[in-house]
Amino acid sequence: LSAIANLQGKGRFCESAVAAILASAQENIYNFSQMGGLIAVGSDAGAWAVPHDAHTELSHLRRILGTHADPVLTAGNQKIREKF
Repeated sequence: LSAIANLQGKGRFCESAVAAILASAQENIYNFSQMGGLIAVGSDAGAWAVPHDAHTELSHLRRILGTHADPVLTAGNQKIREKF
């Protein structure tokens, strides 16, 4: 999400195309979470114009998932810890 959202307003790509791609990604994440999909927070470190921390990505996820964000992200992050 950060890798897409941070392209907005930079003049590097067509703004309407960036907005459409971001809206599609947000919708996919919301729908996936509603189906019980696990989501874990990433940093997108190395993506153009993205800060090297997870806070930007986390804020995007919280905006999309609303009150369900913390339970969904906690479950996803726990699964990652168990696996690795």
